[in-house]
Amino acid sequence: NGDGTYEGAETLALDLSNATGAPIGDAQGIATITNDDSPPIASVTDVSKTEGNAGTSLLRFVVSLSGGSDIDASLDFATANITATAGIDYVAASGTLTIPAGAASGTVNVVVKGDAAYETDETLSLTLDNPGAAVIGDGGARGTITNDDKAPTAITLRTVKKARALMAKGVLEPAKSGDRVTATLLRKRNGRFVRITAKKVPVRSFRDRDRDGRTDGSYSVTFFRPKAGGTYKILLRFNGTKTNKPCTRAKVFKLPRTS
Repeated sequence: NGDGTYEGAETLALDLSNATGAPIGDAQGIATITNDDSPPIASVTDVSKTEGNAGTSLLRFVVSLSGGSDIDASLDFATANITATAGIDYVAASGTLTIPAGAASGTVNVVVKGDAAYETDETLSLTLDNPGAAVIGDGGARGTITNDDKAPTAITLRTVKKARALMAKGVLEPAKSGDRVTATLLRKRNGRFVRITAKKVPVRSFRDRDRDGRTDGSYSVTFFRPKAGGTYKILLRFNGTKTNKPCTRAKVFKLPRTS
C-alpha cells in the first residue's frame, strides 16, 4: 500500500512450511519496502511578545513540518542578539528540538525579562541547524520584544510679568499634535497655595529645538494679573498619553500689589 509519509525502510517475511515432494532449503524470504518519500521540511516563523514590567515571560518560536513523517525529527537551535541583549533582555537559549513522529510542529521557548524602563522594541534571532529526519526550509526567525513602557516627558516653564497679565511659556518634549497642558495659577494664603484659576491649552509649533531626535512643542498661557500682592505659583501639568508619561513643573514668585 503506497503512501506519502516519510518513513524508514519496512520489512516483512514470507515463510515456507509443510512442503510436499521437495525438501525446504531456505524457509524464509525477507521483503523490503523502500521509502521513496522526501523528509519533511522544517520552518520557523517570526514571533513577538510584549515585554512586561517585571518577572519573565516566554517568546514562543513555532517550528512546523510540512509533510508527514513516521520518524522523530530533530533540529539544533540557538539564539543570537540583534538589538536585544542576552542576559539583560532575554535568556540565551540553545539545544536540540525533537518533534515526535506524527506531530506537525514543535516549540522553542525563549525567556524574556520584563522591566519598567522605556526603550525601543528589541529583537533577537533563532537559527535552526543540523536537521535529523528533516530538511530545513526557512531556518531563521526573528523574535521581537515589544516595549510596553511609557516614554518619559519633560516640560519647561518661564513666567513673564506684564502690567496687566501673567504669562507662562515653555516647551513639552516629546510632543505631538493633540497634546495639551494645564496651567494653574495659585496664591499663598495662610501657609498654603490656593487655586485662583486654571487654563488648558494645546501644544503648538512642533520641531526638534535641541536636536536630540525628539520632537517638542511650545505652549503659551496668559492670565489676568492679580491686583493683590503676595506669593504666587504657576503649576504646569501634562497628563500623559497612552505612550508618554505625565510630568509637572512649578514656579513660585512674588507680585507687588497694583492699583
